Amino acid sequence: MNILALYPGLNPSVNDVAFALNYIADELSHNITVITARESQTKAVTDSPKYEEIGNLHIHRPYKSYTQMIWYPQMQSAAVKQVAAEVNPDVIICSQEYNMRLARYMQQSCERLSTKQGAGKKIPIVLITEFAGRLADGTIPGKLLPTVMPMLGVPMWGKAYWRWLRKHASEIITYDAADIDRLEQLSAGGTKVTYVPWCNQLPPDFEKPAERHKRMFYIGSFSAYKNTDSLAWVVPQVLEETETEEVLLIGPGDTQVVNDLIAKYGKKIQYKPSCSRMEALVYCASSYFAFTPLNISFGGLLGDSWAVGTPVVSTPGSTKLEDSVNALIPPTQDEMGKTVQRLYSEPDLYRQLQAGGDSYYQQRSASAVGSQIVAVLERAIQRAAIAEPAHIV
Repeated sequence: MNILALYPGLNPSVNDVAFALNYIADELSHNITVITARESQTKAVTDSPKYEEIGNLHIHRPYKSYTQMIWYPQMQSAAVKQVAAEVNPDVIICSQEYNMRLARYMQQSCERLSTKQGAGKKIPIVLITEFAGRLADGTIPGKLLPTVMPMLGVPMWGKAYWRWLRKHASEIITYDAADIDRLEQLSAGGTKVTYVPWCNQLPPDFEKPAERHKRMFYIGSFSAYKNTDSLAWVVPQVLEETETEEVLLIGPGDTQVVNDLIAKYGKKIQYKPSCSRMEALVYCASSYFAFTPLNISFGGLLGDSWAVGTPVVSTPGSTKLEDSVNALIPPTQDEMGKTVQRLYSEPDLYRQLQAGGDSYYQQRSASAVGSQIVAVLERAIQRAAIAEPAHIV
């Protein structure tokens, strides 16, 4: 299977999905080539090489930034068309819905070439999104994209954007665990939506620190969607009612809550706007517990915490985390401090959470995620094979 994958700012030093793609290439013996950008602002990567190989995974970075990929996908038309022609893809992976314009451009270019060669091959697009449910509900983040995208032929008002995505994607993968109970509903109409876990894979050269500090750890963006305002009531209980001595917070965004906590607790609050992937793993592995305010999805912090054996604490009302299995969840906000203190006073509970987390980590390894992605790609190709031949207009 020849796979052309479009990813925003893919860099193996910060993106675990690169390990899943590498598994698909090396262990499952598929030809996979990535087109991406050199910069990844959300991951604090300012520059990556224009070309990189990881085993049999080939990564091309003709775009300077993800912004350029979104707004001006044809700026590098000659470069991406050359890569696509060399790949001769059977399927295109479109990671992130905002890359769909580029995905369609690549699809049309490749199908046109196939038609000229007499094959008339239909090339399906598999969309990978962080949250299919939110797209289906019409809750699109940001203001600029919904305002400008319609001028480019992409309807983004209400639920029209979701219908547009489903029209052009043969299959959709969602990373959001909150979508699990809605997969049948989301798949209604013909485009199947499949849940695949977010990939978490420890780098081969990672070494776990010898000791843990009495520290709470959080890494991720600060926003209303991430529920980071909850730190305003979580941190005071953690520092005042438990043995925790410091709190380490890392990430960009609206950090007013961080500033308020620093003003109150001083050096007990450590803040960094960003750090490398390896630094994040070391911080996580050397912390006594990690805190996730986002209780509706399984993101990178959860997977990393489970991978390095750091228990996870979440907020009340978590819909997908299992209390005392893969996370510790207080019954009410007022009991956060009391709940966290159990990590210090109940060693059996601590080990229980580590074991539960490791079980979940194994489900999100590069091999597990890579195999599930391939299953979706193969289904998309099979469906395309029985469809009408491509007709390019």
